[in-house]
Amino acid sequence: MVEATVSLWGIGYFERIEEPASKTCLPATIKATESPFSGVEIAGHVTPGNTTIVAPRYTMGRLDKSFARASEFMPERWYSMPEMVADKRAFTPFSIGRFACVGKNLALAELRFVTALLVSRYDITFAPGEDGTRCWRDMKDQFTAAPGKLELVFTPREG
Repeated sequence: MVEATVSLWGIGYFERIEEPASKTCLPATIKATESPFSGVEIAGHVTPGNTTIVAPRYTMGRLDKSFARASEFMPERWYSMPEMVADKRAFTPFSIGRFACVGKNLALAELRFVTALLVSRYDITFAPGEDGTRCWRDMKDQFTAAPGKLELVFTPREG
């Protein structure tokens, strides 16, 4: 079991799915930044300097001007099709600058460990009647993401 995990890690599988997975299921739903000291013009409106600007990450991650086929789960955009990413600034799941998450490395390490453990021990499928849409449709837009209900079946692997 450990060999399978090391093998998956070696080909960069987790790194290739954690970017689009982070885009899909964001830990924090807002992006905050501060305008430059001189101010900035946004959509024809002047915003004074040193103003905190907040934008919804879920919406930013689905803008066609930032990503080709923005609403689709496409891990390839991050490793073999970089032309699909028009504006990398639209994707900062752990924020940046002074607003950056201090627990990012720990969170990613834990995500990789738990994912490797689950996929090596279980076959994971949707429960009967489940298609995953409630998870996104019923998500609460607040400081941290609160996804809707998702029913899965975990079947132990043989061997």
